[in-house]
Amino acid sequence: MSSLNKIARFILVIFSLSLIAELIWSTCVQGSVYYCSDEVGFGYLMPGEWVHDATVSKDFSEVTNSMSDPDLIREGWSEFYLWLYG
Repeated sequence: MSSLNKIARFILVIFSLSLIAELIWSTCVQGSVYYCSDEVGFGYLMPGEWVHDATVSKDFSEVTNSMSDPDLIREGWSEFYLWLYG
């Protein structure tokens, strides 16, 4: 097997796993435990770096989709738990 073929397979596997991780992140965390007002995708890559003055919230009924609003963290969660499970 040529080295170019190995590199192409590696890139394909990394890309596929990244898409799977984003799918899991967006269904399990984003919108249920944590809401980021300016999410652009692939938030799982740097957990904790994306928390922008988060406000604790019982539910996400305050979500207005405005980038000027603070991020929301579900009550009982913290930035530490997002780092731990993210």
